[in-house]
Amino acid sequence: MSQIFKQQGLLLYLQILRCHRDFLPYKLRKFGDVYVQSEFKQHINIQNEEQMKQFLQGWTSYYIDMQNKNNIKDIGKDLSEDQINLLNEDQKKQLQQLQQKASEK
Repeated sequence: MSQIFKQQGLLLYLQILRCHRDFLPYKLRKFGDVYVQSEFKQHINIQNEEQMKQFLQGWTSYYIDMQNKNNIKDIGKDLSEDQINLLNEDQKKQLQQLQQKASEK
């Protein structure tokens, strides 16, 4: 991955954590921080620039959404059918696990 993507990714990662700290209750923040950390660790060594752009765009969209929410109940949105169709099988499993964990909280 290019140095520019690493710098952008690190900055975005820190902005998301700061946003979690500022807007989320403790339990949800802890859950979100662990998830974000895991995602960024898994994607830090992506060599395909198009995949890295998509990764950064997705998380940038999340960050912007978090910044624009006025109420904790407004946080999050469902994925569109098109977005779900773009996921590979591992990502679909991970999404399902995330949904299960979120419903337990």
